Amino acid sequence: AFDSFDDLYRCYAVIETLAQQDNIGGILRVKDRFNPKHVPFGYRDLMINMYCPDSKIVAEIQLHHRLFYQYKKISHDMYKKARLFEEK
Repeated sequence: AFDSFDDLYRCYAVIETLAQQDNIGGILRVKDRFNPKHVPFGYRDLMINMYCPDSKIVAEIQLHHRLFYQYKKISHDMYKKARLFEEK
């Protein structure tokens, strides 16, 4: 977990730069849940789905801020329960 948002986004920039190199793979999706449009709970992270180097295996990288990470488990449990009531 990161102590500052500057460090967290700096880490993302490094990952993004490395992912643009041919031998690394590539970023498939990024969810910045620190600036969400529709996340009703307090859990926040920056989630990156990308290919592992030189393969088609997809990995998920989660970058956390220390302030939110301590509540990850309880927030995720609430999120799972709330999804049961969402309209499809």
